[in-house]
Order: sequence, then structure tokens, then C-alpha cells
Amino acid sequence: MDAVALKTARLNFEPGWNRWNLVRTLLADLASVLFMILLFRL
Repeated sequence: MDAVALKTARLNFEPGWNRWNLVRTLLADLASVLFMILLFRL
């Protein structure tokens, strides 16, 4: 692949990757908080 094709592929791929990475991070944070709440209630 040449530089232009690589840049185009990266620009098309990155927004979706960043969005799902953010969703995964938020869900992991939520799970951690819920587990801590559960732990402290026991």
C-alpha cells in the first residue's frame, strides 16, 4: 500500500475504533463501580 492508501484506511478505521474503545472503557468503569458498591454492601 502506498502512503495515501494507508492514510485513507487509517482515517476510515480510526473513528469507529475510538468510539467503541470509549464505549468499552465506560462499561468497564461502570462494572467496576457496581462491583465496589456490591462489595461494600456485604
